Amino acid sequence: ILEGTGKEEFVFGAEITNNENINLDENVYQEHDEYRWGDFDETLSLLKWPGNKEGLKKLREKLK
Repeated sequence: ILEGTGKEEFVFGAEITNNENINLDENVYQEHDEYRWGDFDETLSLLKWPGNKEGLKKLREKLK
């Protein structure tokens, strides 16, 4: 639940190979228009919202 909003936010993740093709052409909501690969620390530094950072940390723990 997002603090102070009463709303839930869901974080999705997947483990894929480095050469996997990502296609954003069928992005229904047009929320994301680009991507790039990054290691954990770089990706964590790029995230703005605390909930997204926490979600990434939890995903990392599950993938270990």
